[in-house]
Amino acid sequence: MGVSYQELDMQKIGGLTMPVAIVGSGRCGTSMVTRMLNFCGLYIGGSSEMFDAADSCNPTGYWEHRAFREINNQILEHYSGNELLPPVLKENWEFDESLDPLVIRAKEVISVLSRHGRNWGWKDPRTSLTLPFWQRLIPDLKVIVCVRNPLEVVRSFEDLLAGYGSIGNFLGIDQGLMNWYTFNASVIAATTPENRMFTFYEDYFPEFREPLSQLLQFAGLNALEKGSALDRRVSGLHDPSLKHHHRTTDELLDDQATPGRVKDLYLSILNSGMNPLAGETGLQEAAHKYASLPTIDIACYDAAKIQKIMFEYIKKETIIREAQAVLLSRTHRIATKFCSFLIWRKQAGSRIKAAVSDTVNDVLAVVDTHHRIPPARWY
Repeated sequence: MGVSYQELDMQKIGGLTMPVAIVGSGRCGTSMVTRMLNFCGLYIGGSSEMFDAADSCNPTGYWEHRAFREINNQILEHYSGNELLPPVLKENWEFDESLDPLVIRAKEVISVLSRHGRNWGWKDPRTSLTLPFWQRLIPDLKVIVCVRNPLEVVRSFEDLLAGYGSIGNFLGIDQGLMNWYTFNASVIAATTPENRMFTFYEDYFPEFREPLSQLLQFAGLNALEKGSALDRRVSGLHDPSLKHHHRTTDELLDDQATPGRVKDLYLSILNSGMNPLAGETGLQEAAHKYASLPTIDIACYDAAKIQKIMFEYIKKETIIREAQAVLLSRTHRIATKFCSFLIWRKQAGSRIKAAVSDTVNDVLAVVDTHHRIPPARWY
């Protein structure tokens, strides 16, 4: 028998707190938004609980809670998918009894975070695909959707694909555009204007305070006082140089390689951002218009088999990449300690040489003084 709501008692937890999930297609500013909200009072977990790898794709860190990240990965893997190749999820998949172990694990993680105050949350782009699972546990979950021009996302997506070797080159920009659509359409299908808020990456440049103010109000956090110490701390996080790609809406509409479904959804999101209630109908239509997406966009007789092979390949590439990140981090720490040891050894050698030199000089001085004193004469 599956785990029931009564056993979980998650409605009580959700009712006492204001949990927030920060989602998006990836490469769309989720890390920046999460860190800003964290500075402003949103609890996302302790430093030991964070997925701490930083790389060329995200040099300031991901700010993802390790447990939420692992649970989302396990859900996607359970349905033969991952963040690069999202699975096709059936209706009401979140109630599958085979997910019960993950439900218990998720309950534990939620309980721990909720003890730290009413304002807590997590960030993980994968949550865009697994939202129904978390909403089953937290019915009043608020969702912040980070949105960025698809052309900017896929250019940034190329940097991410480079870390997956030959399979990344095979997937390419087309898969990046499909992922942008799938992630955002999944969020829209699982949320309503009351529990969802879009925030647009380009609105944070060059001035971040207005969009951040809207997020703080939505998340139930205190407003940021301009010129305050906290405002200066948050300003330190705002680095326009991290925005490497700049594309306009007109460029997206003129781009022949971008699928029509991507353009339609992006325009609907922009319209909904300006007028949430009035634009909801068009938004839902754009999100559901292409509900039956192909498992994988290649010409092959057995697409399901190829999908599984690619999934296994990507999983191995992911394990290797994460192992390399850990190894690099540990190698750096070992190298730092070894350099410290070499410096200490050199300093110790210098001190020993100085001490020996002083001792030798003292002995020589005594000997020299002894020779200069004439022998005593006794009469």
